Amino acid sequence: MSFSEVKEAECAVDAELIENFYAKTPINDQFFRLANYGIWGAAFYGAYGCVTGPIGIASCVALAPAARKVISTALGYFSYPASWTSFPGSSGKHLKNIGEFYLSSLRDEGYTIKKVSLLKSGTRYDAVLIGHKTTIQNGKWTIHALGGRDAIETSFIPISKRDYQNGCNTMLINGPSVCGSGGCPTRYQMGAGFEAGLQFLETCFKATHIAMHGFSLGGGMMSEAILQHQFAEDIQYLFIADRTFKTLSDFASVTIGKFAKPIFLAAGMELDCIAASKKLEGLKITQIVLQHKSEDAKGTDGMIPDIASFAKSIDRNESKTIFFESEEVSFDKEIPIIKKREFEEEVRRFFCLEKRDWHFYQYMKMSEKNDNA
Repeated sequence: MSFSEVKEAECAVDAELIENFYAKTPINDQFFRLANYGIWGAAFYGAYGCVTGPIGIASCVALAPAARKVISTALGYFSYPASWTSFPGSSGKHLKNIGEFYLSSLRDEGYTIKKVSLLKSGTRYDAVLIGHKTTIQNGKWTIHALGGRDAIETSFIPISKRDYQNGCNTMLINGPSVCGSGGCPTRYQMGAGFEAGLQFLETCFKATHIAMHGFSLGGGMMSEAILQHQFAEDIQYLFIADRTFKTLSDFASVTIGKFAKPIFLAAGMELDCIAASKKLEGLKITQIVLQHKSEDAKGTDGMIPDIASFAKSIDRNESKTIFFESEEVSFDKEIPIIKKREFEEEVRRFFCLEKRDWHFYQYMKMSEKNDNA
């Protein structure tokens, strides 16, 4: 890629209209946001030694939740290395240039590109929508949350082309503090951008089908978005948990040490895929799980130990979840070809069927599963 090619791509993307979308924020979220500001103000007041009287005592008490917030943010940056790309001197600017070159390449192949700034609770998240001219109006979308080391700029081409083959369009969002996105990687903000993306697809693009694809840490971030979101009754949803963990604290406990779990929980830095899964089961929303599998759950895919995996924690007798598991599944490699074909066939079927037909198909699958058992 030459310097001139990158500069031409930059000019083409800069010419596009970037839309601002203000996501709805529940009253309780607004209240907690104001409370956070109050805590910081009181903590700074107390830190300056104003310890006399009721106000001074209250200010000193506020130091504890402020310290918890600092620890939570530090754990977020530790867990989400992609968030370092917003730091001065990081690779963020280079990634943007590369991403703009890829977008220009997709545009030349007949794809429509739209850049969106998603704003929720005062934080801005960068998002890009990609759809081929033959699918962009079909109402079918996959929203992606990438892994802990990934910025969306490097994934435009492979993900959008895969989604096109599955009959849908693509929405990619950078998490908090990744490249141009604002905020810090706290638990709430790690889900808020993706929840805002769901709102955008539902209201602005009138989506009929939305698949929520979370890879690795992205599975946890998408789960947080699921817990925040109010799902519409007239839209068909699918959750794809791709090589992810059951909870972030359990993953930290297994990979770092048992001491890590209470630290993550006390700091409020939990990403809970199991809680999100239970919410989706209650809403009768289908889930697909791609996971490494080993005897007695003693193996690993190279990142997520099987004992801490999302698949390991699901009650298979009660769940309607679809599993694609294999000992050959690896964190940093393509899915084995047989499992990949089966998985993509299931995703294409989701986008092809209307809501009533999809539910009937799932009912028949569950009946067949129970008969075999």
